Amino acid sequence: MGAVALAAGVYRIPTAGDFINTFAFVEADGSVSLVDTGMRFASRRIVQGLASFGKDLSDVQRIVLTHAHNDHAGSAAKLLPRTRAGGTTVHVDDAQCVRAGSPPATQSRMMTAMNRLPIWGWPPCPVSEELVDGEVIDVAGGLEVHHTPGHTPGHVSLLHPASGLLITGDSIFNMAGRMTWPVRAFCTDFPLDQQTAAVLATLAAAGVRKPILLHGFDATVWPLARHAFALGLSTRVGLEDGATLPDGTPAADNAALVRAAVLLRAQ
Repeated sequence: MGAVALAAGVYRIPTAGDFINTFAFVEADGSVSLVDTGMRFASRRIVQGLASFGKDLSDVQRIVLTHAHNDHAGSAAKLLPRTRAGGTTVHVDDAQCVRAGSPPATQSRMMTAMNRLPIWGWPPCPVSEELVDGEVIDVAGGLEVHHTPGHTPGHVSLLHPASGLLITGDSIFNMAGRMTWPVRAFCTDFPLDQQTAAVLATLAAAGVRKPILLHGFDATVWPLARHAFALGLSTRVGLEDGATLPDGTPAADNAALVRAAVLLRAQ
């Protein structure tokens, strides 16, 4: 699988379907900056994605992480030696977790215990730059750092004004309003996680021009679809996201899901 062009010099590289992605920014000098590195198995797909627009890991001069979870930092340590980056760039509040290769503790005792298992971690990874809220990273004309904590203490959303693209990491799932929120067990601070829906205000204030795809998985599919319609954002439904209709009954096929979405949008 290759890369999806989002704007001039800006690409999305799917590393696990469309659910987990790496973003690539091509600099004026031809070098590349990456945002997020997927899970441990993602390095091959990132290499393939770079090759699809004529680049390879030797062109990469910076790796930025939105937060310290294994589906965003998983391949960073494996990729770094093949790049020109001396370490990763991450918010100061998640930096130690990235260095340790271990996610932060959550409010769930069970999840915190599970986080100690190797499967939930990633190879320890050096950090060369620690971010703070409001900082502008020197990536493709400027990448604004918006601290959106709750999912992890140092979770950030990254706004690229030149293209109008907002990279929300996992905070986009915090935008379900009064209806649905991310799984509490995955969050370090669930009430704070709910407040990160304020990133939508950042979007409006910044005048983001790129379409934003807001979609859920399983129980969050229809609440997030409703929220997307209310906000005028794009959404999607399909059997790869969830297999039930808004009333909870099983969907016969993708067509049934699409019909339900059309009806929902008309309400």
